Amino acid sequence: KDQQEYTVAKLKAEYKALEEEMEDLGLEVGFLVGSESVPKEVLDANSPDPELKDSLIQTFQSISERYQSRLQSLQEKLQQTDRFCGWSADDHKRFQFIVSLYTHDVPKHRELKMDMLSRLFPQRTNLELIEHQRLWDLRHFTQSQLRLVTQQWHRDVEELLASARVMLQEADHAHQEELELHRQRQHQQDICLHLKEKLKKWRAQQEEVAKLEAAIAARRQEEEEERMKREQEQEAAVRSQQKEKVSCLSVEVVAEADPERMMGDTEAWKSRHLNENELQKPLYSLSTYTDTQILSDPRVRLEQALREAGLQQSQYSKAVLSEVKPPKPPRRDTESTLKF
Repeated sequence: KDQQEYTVAKLKAEYKALEEEMEDLGLEVGFLVGSESVPKEVLDANSPDPELKDSLIQTFQSISERYQSRLQSLQEKLQQTDRFCGWSADDHKRFQFIVSLYTHDVPKHRELKMDMLSRLFPQRTNLELIEHQRLWDLRHFTQSQLRLVTQQWHRDVEELLASARVMLQEADHAHQEELELHRQRQHQQDICLHLKEKLKKWRAQQEEVAKLEAAIAARRQEEEEERMKREQEQEAAVRSQQKEKVSCLSVEVVAEADPERMMGDTEAWKSRHLNENELQKPLYSLSTYTDTQILSDPRVRLEQALREAGLQQSQYSKAVLSEVKPPKPPRRDTESTLKF
């Protein structure tokens, strides 16, 4: 089963690499195909209204210039790194394969992924692996934006072409009526003016939509970069906290050299050679607190006074006892970072 899962994951990684190559080729072909600013159908249209035709051509050119500018900007971003984000093709494919193994539905996928990548690329640091992941995500995001902008360009061109066909047909029909009914020429001019006004409004709406879409795309890119930056900062903070915890928990053992104790007799050996009376004595001395030492603690005296007053279970007694400090501060090695 593990061999089967490994084979499936490897095939998925190879499929994704081929898909990226096809996307790069598809984007280049789409960019070249969409570079035609005005459809041939509009250029060859025999419109009775030259102004309407010129206005349509200008509209197509305006849309083409706007989208070509956006595509050029995205292409420049995409060309800042190569297809393998600065790595060799083999390392990049192995990197993609490991990333495809640990999807978001896998528990602790980020830690497992970074651990496997560190083992696979021991010569690279964690920062280099994270930077490669960021460049790969950014390149993938830019490719998505290129596809989206290209689709929007084709969509707007198709919509404008459909509107242009309707406008040209209406203009042609109006011209035929003008030829047949010379008396309605003034009415035909009103129709053309109305169509031009509709075209101007449509152009204004499309420009506004394009601005909003560009702002949304820029905002999404900023959010994506901020998210990646926050994740890197969180991971760095976690590593720093772990190092601090380890340093706090590390306690150095301090023991002075005592050769006499090491070479001398043990207490157990001595006890076997004592008299019977001495055997009744305790073998070891007990280290504890006397009554005087216990009563010298202000917390004990305060608790006894509160108990005699019947206030030992009140919130007041808890607050007062929490403020009283012990005679000696606790040792640092007994402190804990855990909070309950």
